[in-house]
Amino acid sequence: MNIVVLQLDLKWEQPHLNLQKIENLLSGIHTETDLILLPEFFSTGFSVKNVSLAEPMHGPTAIWMQKIAREMNGLVAGTIPIIDQGHCFNRALYVSAEGIIGSYDKRHLFSLGSEHNLYTPGNKNVIVEYKGVKIEPQICYDLRFPVWSRNRYLNSNFAYDVLIYHANWPDPREYVWEQLLIARAIENQAYVVGINRCGKDGEGIGYSAPSMIIDPKGSIIAQMESGKEGILSCNIDLTELKRFREKFFIASDWDNFEVLP
Repeated sequence: MNIVVLQLDLKWEQPHLNLQKIENLLSGIHTETDLILLPEFFSTGFSVKNVSLAEPMHGPTAIWMQKIAREMNGLVAGTIPIIDQGHCFNRALYVSAEGIIGSYDKRHLFSLGSEHNLYTPGNKNVIVEYKGVKIEPQICYDLRFPVWSRNRYLNSNFAYDVLIYHANWPDPREYVWEQLLIARAIENQAYVVGINRCGKDGEGIGYSAPSMIIDPKGSIIAQMESGKEGILSCNIDLTELKRFREKFFIASDWDNFEVLP
């Protein structure tokens, strides 16, 4: 599976400019792409105090994502502020040419940044299956809570193959970002992708922790330059993942547990 990650210097609360920037970057891709990954709140930046930015589930940004998916012949994924039944959610949308095939609401809202004041937490893990690959979406602060992202092994099957974190992960916690992404890959025997933004947001917060892709052994196999806007492209080998899981089979020893809503 070919994965493309866009590391973006997002314009604060200006969806039109951010979507145009993404289109411009994608226009330079001339190879087959399966999965196009965007940061958390890719259309607005991490603005969690302005609820007027929230869109309905099938609003203009979701329609735009479907257009991009059709043009790129792939799956487009990122998070936007969504209003649904009177509640605001930080929701990851996974959109194909046919429309939304999966969505995930951020479970752990960033209380230090007041996200919990206006947004409602999610309570369900979600698996998105695309081209035979099982993907679990997570969002930014979720990274600090390993129980929530724990892989499962049931009926001779792993719950997911790729764990994805859409983020606006701020300075100065770059070291934490890398270490936790590596830990999630090792403990879950899965590929892990961390997509971060770069630059400074409208509140003067800087972002330099680089986007990266990590294999199930914990090795960083692709990484963006810190603080640089651009595209990261990488092929992940699901055959190698299966081989590794079979050779070093520990899933049957994983602890069984239940996460309460």
